Amino acid sequence: MRSLYIALRADDALQRALREIGYRLHLSRPVDALWELAAETFDVVIYDLAGGDLDHFAECGRAKPNACMLLAIQPDEDAEQRVALLRAGADACLSRPLSFVEVDAVLQAYFRRQLPRRGDVVASPTTSPSSADTPALVLSRRACKATFDGQVLPLSLREFGLLRLLAESHGAPRDRLSIWQQLGGDDAELSSDSIDRAVSRLRCKLAPTPVRIARVRKLGYQLNGPIAFK
Repeated sequence: MRSLYIALRADDALQRALREIGYRLHLSRPVDALWELAAETFDVVIYDLAGGDLDHFAECGRAKPNACMLLAIQPDEDAEQRVALLRAGADACLSRPLSFVEVDAVLQAYFRRQLPRRGDVVASPTTSPSSADTPALVLSRRACKATFDGQVLPLSLREFGLLRLLAESHGAPRDRLSIWQQLGGDDAELSSDSIDRAVSRLRCKLAPTPVRIARVRKLGYQLNGPIAFK
């Protein structure tokens, strides 16, 4: 997602965390923020109030598009300021010290609210009146293998783990952060880009089956098609 990060003093750790989970950040100082909002289209505006002021924040809130998420980060826990920021246009407000998992969860929750009810988000490309007659892709948790029409798919353990994770979500999208937490943990080599590459490889190996991986804008990856577990 294309994101505008407004800060007098940029938080390097926050920038790295957001980029790692797939946000494309454009950094702006408060003095340039209104011009940036007028010139570009963003999905998310993150305004760091350290060094900023409420009046300027309210101007940015009025300038942002309706579909854009405005997240305020205040320097400390102050209930009165939080209320003022929400009244000035913030869609959500977080305080320091930041939890990067919470930042991503707040953004994901906002964009989920912008979508129709589940079932209307993405139509499964394999759903049809005859889908009941379509053989299912069978996942064996114990053997860590996937079988379709009697043939075992040549999946690596990580690819099987990704497939199983998406299948166990029962049609709900999984974002990169949750995929990384489930599959990578502390593995520094498993980044946002490597997850995208793993999804691309898995898509190729699923080609002979009726199961497909769809990209749900702003929410992550979703598995569509007949799946069975044994």
